Amino acid sequence: PYIMLSFYGFAGVIVNELRDFSIPCSATELECGVRTGDQVLKLLSYDRIDVFVCATALIVLILLFRVASMVDFYYRYIKVSRLEIVGSLSDSDTPDSSGLGKTFGTIRA
Repeated sequence: PYIMLSFYGFAGVIVNELRDFSIPCSATELECGVRTGDQVLKLLSYDRIDVFVCATALIVLILLFRVASMVDFYYRYIKVSRLEIVGSLSDSDTPDSSGLGKTFGTIRA
């Protein structure tokens, strides 16, 4: 679960909302088994998780996944399908007086 964005998002929100929180209960003691947010965190095993660690882990994972997707895009679409320009510029391919040039060479995939 340590590379899941949802784990750090959920754990960070739960710890942020329930740490040092007391749950009001007007019923008997048997009906109110959990009276504080710290008890809920201990039941979920989130009592040792820090909000700033969750936020930092989210930022690091988002950056890691973003870089991985950019590298994947580069190797799939940019590096593999580079275009080669075949041919050379001849005298007839120079721009005319209007400033518009002609296409020189052929493009091969």
